[in-house]
Amino acid sequence: LAADLARRCDAFAKGAEDDWPDLCAALIQFAERQRRHLAWEDATIIPMARERLSAEDLISWRTDMDRRYQNFTIQAPRV
Repeated sequence: LAADLARRCDAFAKGAEDDWPDLCAALIQFAERQRRHLAWEDATIIPMARERLSAEDLISWRTDMDRRYQNFTIQAPRV
């Protein structure tokens, strides 16, 4: 969904898409899904992971998450 929205935003910026209300609605819906996902992750997944995983597991998990984030955003690694 994120990739599709990015393509649509790019098309809109280039004047190739003119359905502004539909694009805004899709962006609002995506943002709400992300908000719910992060709230669920913070309330459920992270506490469970901290209880069940070792410090090394958590570091490895964070490294993997950072790598995926960099692949999606094309950002330099955190130092």
